[in-house]
Formats: sequence, structure tokens, C-alpha cells
Amino acid sequence: MLGPHSIAEDEEGKRFIELTQIKSGSQIKIPLPDDLYDMLMSLPVLGQTGTPVVLKRSGWTIVYGTQFWFWTAQMDGADINQVVESAAKNWSDDVTAVLKKTVEKFGKFVHHSTPHTFRHTFACFMLNKGRDLVKVAGWLGDTPEVVMRHYAHANKDWHSKSHDDFMEVYPSPKPIRKAKVVRMKQVG
Repeated sequence: MLGPHSIAEDEEGKRFIELTQIKSGSQIKIPLPDDLYDMLMSLPVLGQTGTPVVLKRSGWTIVYGTQFWFWTAQMDGADINQVVESAAKNWSDDVTAVLKKTVEKFGKFVHHSTPHTFRHTFACFMLNKGRDLVKVAGWLGDTPEVVMRHYAHANKDWHSKSHDDFMEVYPSPKPIRKAKVVRMKQVG
């Protein structure tokens, strides 16, 4: 459901893609580089509705815009929840087809790849680059605990970096005087 309504700009002129995670209702703000912004804004609008699309979940409501860059849905009186599920399935099927063609042309991937692999790759890449766990969790719409459980294992340097971070803030102990070594006399 990505469209011009998803782009936000803060008071400093920094742009973000603002999304609501459908599973949890978490608000996600992803930094948007200028070149990607230009590319998105040049895309044709493939779907348009007369009123904003409203998705109601059990604990929250997500209000989308009226124009969409990526659109495979048929809205004609359909239940919006079914439309969103259908559009997500179509997107997943399209990405799966691209992955399949890639394997046919270049051979198997080192690891099994699915549309969800992009999320995993993003999380691992950000953690490996030393990005703050809380920020990565925010970008994914997860808690830091969930991100640690699912993605930190792939960060080969996590323990070493964690050690370095700890040692950086650990208070230096006071110097210890060297003890004088006294040779013991042999008895007996």
C-alpha cells in the first residue's frame, strides 16, 4: 500500500517512508535517501481510490492514502482486509517468481531465499554495520528483544563488538601494587 501518502518530511527536511506494520500496528519510519525519493516520485500511480483506504484490524486502524505506486488489488466493493491480504500474496508471489528466475539463470542461492529474506538481509546488514539495536527494531516494527532473537545470530561480530562496547564504559580499576615475592625457606 505504498504511495505518495507514505512519504513524510520532518522539520529539518529529512524524508522518511512512514508505514504501519499490519501484524502489530507499530509505526515504522524508514530514512529515505534523496535518490530513492526521486525514483519513487517518478513512478506512475497504478492504483487510485476516491477515498482513503482504511484497514481495520482487531486492535488498530490503518489509514492509507488514495494513490498507490504498487497496486494489484480490485477494490470493487471487496472487503479491504481481503484486498490487503490478496495484494500482499500477489506481491510475495511476484518476488518469488523473480527469485525463481534468478536461480534458473545464475544457479542456486547459498541460502534458501524468499520475499521475507529481504527483511532478514536488511536487519542483518544494519546490525553488522553497527546500527543501534533499538533503531533497527524500530525500522522493522519489532521490539529489540525480537530483533536480537531473530537476527543478531547472523551478526558475526556481535560478541566482539559487545565486548568492545562494554570495555569502553567499564571503569578502569585502580592500579594494583605488585606484591613483593619472598622466597620461602625450606623446613625439615
